[in-house]
Amino acid sequence: MSKLIPCLLLWCAPLVASAAVTTTPEPVPRPGQIEVDGRQREYLLVTPSGLPAGPRPLVLLLHGHLATAANALGAGRSPSPLSAWLSIAAREQILVAALQGVKGSDNRTGWNDCRADADNNPDTDDVAFAAGVTRRLVDAGRVDPQRIYVMGMSNGAFMSLRLALQMQPRPAAIASVAGAMAQQSECPDAPRAVSVLLIHGTADPLVPYGGGEVGLGSRPDRGGAQSVAATRDYWLQADGLQKAQPVHYRFPHQGDDDTSASRETWGPDKGPQVEVIT
Repeated sequence: MSKLIPCLLLWCAPLVASAAVTTTPEPVPRPGQIEVDGRQREYLLVTPSGLPAGPRPLVLLLHGHLATAANALGAGRSPSPLSAWLSIAAREQILVAALQGVKGSDNRTGWNDCRADADNNPDTDDVAFAAGVTRRLVDAGRVDPQRIYVMGMSNGAFMSLRLALQMQPRPAAIASVAGAMAQQSECPDAPRAVSVLLIHGTADPLVPYGGGEVGLGSRPDRGGAQSVAATRDYWLQADGLQKAQPVHYRFPHQGDDDTSASRETWGPDKGPQVEVIT
């Protein structure tokens, strides 16, 4: 996964360790709009100063249920860990687009991911939204269509997996943080080779590591998720890595608690890979 390792895994490290550090000033996100199915959809575009000439890599960021694109890029009392991408964009000289979800029937922002039983997800065409923003930047000569990446958290993580299945242009790689494949999917089962990174905690109270109902006990209307293992196996199959042997790595322990983190990687350095950080 020559594309995923430098372009996603190292950049995801702030989510399991410390925030990215750079001496370059963080770029200011600028608002953008695009019409999808007669609806104005909004996003924030991060464009570092002094970008090299020619198309650059693009990372799409997808916030979680209840959140916003602005929060994903650091706004609010509790900024999302995804806000590390401001520093990363400046350091790596890439474009980052934080997409804004819309409200579902619960009057909370989110994404129309593949969960057929998540009744309060919005009914928007979020695949077309993500693809439209991407194509606009590709057509303008600003983005390399071979270097498109997606990272989402929670509801956004479920949506990142939908984009891996359906978005055109196809992402080179996606990172799903606290998300999994749907138990009851409304998406066509048409796997294709996409490098996938899964980051998930074994004690996640909202999206169970072993699969099951999503949400707290009083909110069973968020649908069901497959286990991390089943999600991993789906993408191993899609990437032709069923017989690959994983490479194991345990992160050095920090602090005095009993948590730990490990990584498993399937696939060669060049070509599709599947990775799980637990």
